[in-house]
Amino acid sequence: MLRFDPTYYNALFFMGLRYSGDEHLDAKLMAWYGCLALRPDDVIAKLNRGETHARLGQFDEAKADYESALAARPDHPHLLSGVALSLATDPNEAMRDGIRAVELATTACKLTDYKDAIMIDALASGYAETGDFASAVKWSEKAVQLSPEDHRKEYIQHLERYRQGKPWRQE
Repeated sequence: MLRFDPTYYNALFFMGLRYSGDEHLDAKLMAWYGCLALRPDDVIAKLNRGETHARLGQFDEAKADYESALAARPDHPHLLSGVALSLATDPNEAMRDGIRAVELATTACKLTDYKDAIMIDALASGYAETGDFASAVKWSEKAVQLSPEDHRKEYIQHLERYRQGKPWRQE
């Protein structure tokens, strides 16, 4: 599609989502830059670009994307939980901030009345990053309870790590 229309937003967005593996990070990053050139206010594209910057070791750029997106939409629960999850589970210690992750995930949970497994999982991850595994287990159990069947296995794996006193990390 991009051969016919290089400004086709949906094609760029889904390219950014579909590229996987470290060998495609540069292409993934370019897709997110393309999205944001077309729609500079798209906070989910900015979140995804930030995550890609983090994977590339570009931590200042990643943090700037996260903070810019949060400043634009402090009431967007998926954005809040996405940043929280990134700050709690990034494989690189330089990107992790458990206290900020708990703060953001708590806000996301409040906005969704503590009824969304994704938001609650981010909260559990934040607590695990701070070392508060009792709270991580408590919230992770709730995430498992609320999770749809197709995500339950993933949430159970997180819960088991917290019960062992270990955080989980993105791969």
